[in-house]
Amino acid sequence: MIELRDRTILAVDDDPLVLIGMVAALREQGWRVSTAGNAEAALRRLEDEPGIIAVISDYTMRGLTGVELLNAISQSQPTVALVLVSGRTDLGNSLPSGCQLVAKPFVPEELLSALDAALAHHKP
Repeated sequence: MIELRDRTILAVDDDPLVLIGMVAALREQGWRVSTAGNAEAALRRLEDEPGIIAVISDYTMRGLTGVELLNAISQSQPTVALVLVSGRTDLGNSLPSGCQLVAKPFVPEELLSALDAALAHHKP
């Protein structure tokens, strides 16, 4: 997947500390990362930055939930890989096809593994 590293991962979370941790883990692996503090900002970012190949989103945010965000992205941009980060484990049936779920708390390796699986499913 090295050839994908020039593309962008969008990290979405309304908790700045969690967002910083996600960004650090992704950048350490060579990914270019863009961020958004809520679902609405993420949707705008997807329109403005055409190189985004994956979205990693928290579940609980003000406004739209992470599931609502990822379902909207799945409908409008089906080639974008999706990862949801959540403390809830009962979300399986509500996730879009191919979306990977990472349980909180998580270590960076779990997040990166889920991203790899999501990208393999979507093959951008």
